Amino acid sequence: MNGPAVAAGGAQIQVGAFSTEAEADRQIAVLRQKANDLLGKHQGMSIAAQAGGRPVFRARFVGFDAAAAGSVCTELRRRQIDCMVAKAD
Repeated sequence: MNGPAVAAGGAQIQVGAFSTEAEADRQIAVLRQKANDLLGKHQGMSIAAQAGGRPVFRARFVGFDAAAAGSVCTELRRRQIDCMVAKAD
């Protein structure tokens, strides 16, 4: 699911960083099932990056404006789902 950020919004919700793209994609799929009412219209993407000289794959939902991302992330935390709001890369 790796690809460019969606232009619809400048904020993304990160739900984890993983050592493989497959792990990131699995997390996206799991969260789609657990919180589709919040994330359903937003595309899930694994975004390649570097951390400490190693490749990582960030599991993110994209296409939010900053206010919506903050609101959705707050609700995810209420559901015991870790997340953070990030600017689009």
